[in-house]
Amino acid sequence: MGGTLAIVLNLNLPQCGFGWWGMSHVAIVLMVLFTASNAFSQTQMQFTVFPPDRPTSALMGSHAWRIYASGLIDEDADRRLEEVIYVNNIPNHSDIFLDSGGGSLVGGMKLGKVMRKYLLHSNVGQLELSSKYQGSPKAGNCYSACAMAYLGGEYRFLMTGSVYGIHRFYLDKQTKRDVDLAQMVSALVVEYIRSMDVSTELFTLASSAGRDEIVAPSQEVLVRLNVVNNGAKPTKWTIESIPDGIYLKGEQQTGNGTNKFMITCAPGEPVGLYAIFDAGMNIEDAMNFNAETLIIDSTKISLAGRRERRKTVNGKINVSYSVDATILNAISKAKTVGILLQPTTEAAAYLGFESMPFDEGRAKLPGFLQVCKH
Repeated sequence: MGGTLAIVLNLNLPQCGFGWWGMSHVAIVLMVLFTASNAFSQTQMQFTVFPPDRPTSALMGSHAWRIYASGLIDEDADRRLEEVIYVNNIPNHSDIFLDSGGGSLVGGMKLGKVMRKYLLHSNVGQLELSSKYQGSPKAGNCYSACAMAYLGGEYRFLMTGSVYGIHRFYLDKQTKRDVDLAQMVSALVVEYIRSMDVSTELFTLASSAGRDEIVAPSQEVLVRLNVVNNGAKPTKWTIESIPDGIYLKGEQQTGNGTNKFMITCAPGEPVGLYAIFDAGMNIEDAMNFNAETLIIDSTKISLAGRRERRKTVNGKINVSYSVDATILNAISKAKTVGILLQPTTEAAAYLGFESMPFDEGRAKLPGFLQVCKH
């Protein structure tokens, strides 16, 4: 590794109470000390962009741009990315693929903040120049400062074969002043990780690495720490009331919009199922889809003949169904739930959502049904 400063995690540190001089001093030192591994010889980070072709835009929307960021992260990488976005009029929610051996830690965090500002979706990959499909990605690597930048994506993916790697940093000669500086840097990095809705255990993992070791956490660990969220934020389950009843609601924000799954209860009425989701540019087609399916842990349950209404509200599909004791019993044991609309049950294309986590909803369901007297 390059000349580096050892950082030791201390979650009891005061948050960002360094003053202007302290913050500036930390930033200057970080720009000098936090360098990429000597194993990677790369040039300054460059950005290459590809707009969506017409079929892709029709299917996924105009935000389906791809930005490829490759090379070492420097202090001005964030400024160059913002300029690329502005000059090309790249819309929010576009994709950015990172391939970098590291660079400036401050530069990495600044780059991550620009990525979050424009709600980019981050992935680890590089441009596949040999592909016949223009702008296609292939596996890449994202180490050190790049690992911090990656967290800036609103939705974060890790394509097959790509590596996300973290490590800690050292300064060969340490004085008491260096230790104080390390504590301030710890607070800065931990606060950045927390601000990106990622578990600060990530920093603990980085701090546990050996002097010349890069730690590449497994996909399972990255998902658990919310480093990788695969296009979906945590689901919130609540019991809410309206003038004519109550409902158990699951709500999850995803890269394709906000999905809602509700079990409803009204006086004198049977328990119902209500779902809301964004159909995007295919909303008119979705209104004509006749195959309707409840998904419970990847098992399909037909809702044929159970639809009570289907409508569009502010560009979103709203559907409701009647359910019986058999379906309620199946839902009560579910780990994930979903609703699909398809042209036919055999069709590969669908609208809706497949696997909304139901653990929290399952815990609330018995009490909800008890109050509902079902």
